[in-house]
Amino acid sequence: MNESRLFRIAAALIALHIVDVELLRPAAGTSASDHLAAALVPIAVAGAAAWAYPRLRPGLRSGAALLFGALTVAAGVMSAPWLIPVGVALVGLAAWIPLRLRGTGRWRNRLVAAVAAIVVAIFGVLPVGAALWTTGKPRAHIGTFAVPHRDVTFTTSDELRLSGWYVPSHNGAAIVIVHGGGGDRDGARRHAAMLARAGYGVLLYDARGRGRSQGSPNAYGWTWGPDVDAAISFVERQRGVRHVGALGLSTGADVLLETAAHRHDLGAVVADGTTTESLSDVRRISHGGDLLNVPFFAVQYAAAEVLGDAHQMPPLVQLAAEARRTPMLFIASTWKVERDAAPLYARAADGELWRVDAGHTAGLRDHPREYTRKVVGFFDRTLLDRPISRR
Repeated sequence: MNESRLFRIAAALIALHIVDVELLRPAAGTSASDHLAAALVPIAVAGAAAWAYPRLRPGLRSGAALLFGALTVAAGVMSAPWLIPVGVALVGLAAWIPLRLRGTGRWRNRLVAAVAAIVVAIFGVLPVGAALWTTGKPRAHIGTFAVPHRDVTFTTSDELRLSGWYVPSHNGAAIVIVHGGGGDRDGARRHAAMLARAGYGVLLYDARGRGRSQGSPNAYGWTWGPDVDAAISFVERQRGVRHVGALGLSTGADVLLETAAHRHDLGAVVADGTTTESLSDVRRISHGGDLLNVPFFAVQYAAAEVLGDAHQMPPLVQLAAEARRTPMLFIASTWKVERDAAPLYARAADGELWRVDAGHTAGLRDHPREYTRKVVGFFDRTLLDRPISRR
């Protein structure tokens, strides 16, 4: 079989997989119409590549085969094992093309292939692969929660049913916890238990597409606004709750800046692990050697917008400034991205900043006493015995 035919067969199989997962078997609570961009754009790209492939120089054909092959393997690992051999065949094709030209005197083709492979890997495979993962990561099993609670569900404004655990309040205030982008409620149980021990009500739920909640996943949190709004409204309706605050971890912290910018009834926010949510954010904290992050994230975010049928959030500095009326505590780990970003957001929001000697969102695990004192003390000062404002 010649290489062009192999590439075109692989492209057709990739297109069939896209039709299957996006249009024939959409995520629970969604329909095919919610996934049109995520289906039609990749199919069009695969078709254009199949048409152009035999017209490309060998080095570019090798790069195209590497890009499609690596991404196909990634998609196979996530949700469709039958795609893995297809991806492996394409990666093998990418390696075979320059080897086939050995001894022919076409050193330029081999050089182009080598350079193309490096560029495609760094600015193609890695960022697009990350976008595939963040918009299609499989759900994980939800464990148990030792703190007495109720299993609850509530509905978003776009008719998705979200699932979670609710611990009743004993002090008149309750906290909505928004987990990180790659996880679900399981990853924030330690934080929920800390707040429950202090007497706070706690709602710990799965964002859309995660855990037991309906919808399609988006680890950037670009589609989570209705989830947080529904969660806050749910908590406000619970018996004995007069004040509502929120604690966000990683992506959850980013999303809470957007929520606080447009809601007046959120009494306080702890943002643990704010990073970036748009190319504007990346540009703001990139300098020196970090400037290579800009083209990397430009590709990643563009791919995620298509695959997740969503748009990047407004700049977090802008959102933080719009949320100045809400008391905020920003927690920054030793991760350089956080150390660069969190001070900018804290200044814009006129909020508090705590730099903790721990990894990303690991402050409570590594420094439980100090973390509890900081976070519970902040909520005690800002929520308890404070007049409630309504939306």
